[in-house]
Amino acid sequence: MRYLIYNLLLYICAPLVFLYLLFSKRNRGMIRRFQAELHRCPESPIWFHACSVGEVGVAALLIKELSAQLPDNAFLLSVSTRTGMKQAQASKTNAVLTYLPFDLPHLIRRFVNHYRPSVLILIETELWPNLVKTMYLFGKPVVVVNARLSDKHFPRYKFLNKVAPQVFSMLSCVCTQEETYNARFQALGVPAERICSTGNLKYDQEPLFLSPEQRCAVKKEIGIGERAQVVIFGSTHPGEEKLAARCWEELSAQYEDLFLIIAPRHLNRMKSAVEPFAGTDFRRRSLLGEPQGSRENSRILFLDTMGELAKLYQIADIAVIGGSFFPGVEGHNPLEPAAVGVPVLFGSHMESFKDAVRLLLEAGGAVQVTSPEALSGALERLLEDKPLRAKMGNNGLDAVKKNQGATGRTLAEVLSWLEKR
Repeated sequence: MRYLIYNLLLYICAPLVFLYLLFSKRNRGMIRRFQAELHRCPESPIWFHACSVGEVGVAALLIKELSAQLPDNAFLLSVSTRTGMKQAQASKTNAVLTYLPFDLPHLIRRFVNHYRPSVLILIETELWPNLVKTMYLFGKPVVVVNARLSDKHFPRYKFLNKVAPQVFSMLSCVCTQEETYNARFQALGVPAERICSTGNLKYDQEPLFLSPEQRCAVKKEIGIGERAQVVIFGSTHPGEEKLAARCWEELSAQYEDLFLIIAPRHLNRMKSAVEPFAGTDFRRRSLLGEPQGSRENSRILFLDTMGELAKLYQIADIAVIGGSFFPGVEGHNPLEPAAVGVPVLFGSHMESFKDAVRLLLEAGGAVQVTSPEALSGALERLLEDKPLRAKMGNNGLDAVKKNQGATGRTLAEVLSWLEKR
């Protein structure tokens, strides 16, 4: 009965969502999720579903490893967002790429019936009731990897469990990032014997290290001097560009070699993101090389292109993690800069990355500032102390390396379910 109510609500809301997407410049492309995209795909693919950029990186890592062990298998990778699709295309996996349709029963059934996957591997917490139930009715396993349930999301899934009961009991296996999540999944209805802690796969995402010559070339392309101290504000959200501007006002005169790179999480926010820097000489990455972007003396760059942040972290002296200074977002992945030896700063709202935060703080690879107002002082201490920056960078890199190995443990669980197909 509850499933009937859930689906009834979906069909009632669907026309409203369609109209919203139709008139939304930002999200209009997502109308395509009102259909099941049926591409040509070899029989019985191993199906991965990842919501957006971070999850796609994890999926690409697993697909690469599984392709080496199962060269005759086909792979299907579905995503939920445009940024996720761009990341999937950039990852150059051998998977067939597609968008996952909205969780309307007829769309999901058509999608699954067309591709006939041998198993569905969900990255983190992309749990949609009709998606899970349809795979269950087709007699195919659903495995959740790199699973986590943050303080923010746990109440939402408790509500989902009331609206669409038995979803969690239909899961074949849940591989959590850390043991603290095990009890939460069990409370939602996953039998204890189907839950195991395999570690955080994001520790295993090896960055494409740039050589010293390549780093110099990147700096030259952007217009950064050899002796510049580069601070990157990565994946910023509303309010954090204003915070970056305040730090710039307080530090730029004292540190004439300071170079600021600001990378908003959502590029459609670029117009509002640059507003705090009105009257300040800044450049945009997409305009470098063009007359309107050739402000050679500018020491501020807005990253308004996709897929470059990870590369630019390698020329950074300090990384500031966005989404962590104000409530609501719960932070972004601090392991990305730490994995290339860059000291990390973040705010007090990193609830979605508690394990990584704890690890980096205990290792001495990061500093957590207690308030947005304290960020400028924390930056000044690091800008003033190059040996401390080097020590923090090495500490963070060592901590990441010591915690790798989740890929092997996760693949062992996945392969055990593939053997049962």
